[in-house]
Amino acid sequence: PFYDPIEQLKKEILTMSPREFERYVCECFKNMGFEAELTKQTRDGGFDIICKKNSPFRMLLIVECKHYSSGNKVDVSIVRALRGVQDETKANKAICVTTSTFSRDAIEYADKFDTQMELVDMNGLLEWIKA
Repeated sequence: PFYDPIEQLKKEILTMSPREFERYVCECFKNMGFEAELTKQTRDGGFDIICKKNSPFRMLLIVECKHYSSGNKVDVSIVRALRGVQDETKANKAICVTTSTFSRDAIEYADKFDTQMELVDMNGLLEWIKA
């Protein structure tokens, strides 16, 4: 059988624990040039990773990770809560990364905030990694 590194990676991601997944996503942001760190496991304040970059301009991102099985979509309540936390932290952008997909309501809600909010599903995550 043909070996597909992306399929293999997808399998590895799906077998991670939620915390391992958060660490993995945190490393992805570090690879993109961010200063990224995980929040404490309990009382994370509504997000799992905080990312900062000071050049070419100051940028603050908050990232929420949802390690869900493929049939379990991230629903709008999670995205709405993340948006509230984004307001509180004054982050430039809130990103929700999941191993599954997002409900239609979640996508429509995030779309209202255009560049301030990004939803990244498993396929989007794999695109990041390939880039």
